[in-house]
Amino acid sequence: MEKLKALFGTEALTWEQLEEKLKDNKEVKIANLASGQYVDKKKLDDKVAELATAQTTIAGLQDTVKKFDGVDIEKLKKDAADWETKYNTDVAAMKLDSAVNVALLEAKVKNPKLARAGLDMSLVKLDGEKLLGLSEQLEALKKSDAYLFEDGDGGDGGPRVNTGGSHHTNINTDTFMSAFMKGAGVETGKE
Repeated sequence: MEKLKALFGTEALTWEQLEEKLKDNKEVKIANLASGQYVDKKKLDDKVAELATAQTTIAGLQDTVKKFDGVDIEKLKKDAADWETKYNTDVAAMKLDSAVNVALLEAKVKNPKLARAGLDMSLVKLDGEKLLGLSEQLEALKKSDAYLFEDGDGGDGGPRVNTGGSHHTNINTDTFMSAFMKGAGVETGKE
């Protein structure tokens, strides 16, 4: 305020007098606020800081874009779709494989790997939880290769030799053997 008093004095000035006194003065400037020539220092500093932040953000975005320069976005989309298809196919194959293994165990197959070799897997499909085309093949396999399946007779699952004779577990039922054992002095348990 003291600068203005020294410059203008204490008397009132007309517009022309004011312009004359400010003509060569470098410390005080006149601005028409109606035309927007004057901006508060704080507002100016805020805009300068905002501009600097925007420039930093733009530079960061440009660097990010440069990292993807030359990358084919359509190829990336196609690759992602291909991987998804492969994943879905692999999962479906694993589900089918597991369902076939369970079905083979339920059918009392002695060697699932060997029994699977006798199946035409191209005819086996999985529809939800149901296997299609397997039961017919298992029935045909039971007829052609019965040795692959357990008999269900409560046996130990070991090899069996069929000599054509009767295979009773009670040794006293065969009359010839009973007479032979009696002649040899071995008790037959039959009195």
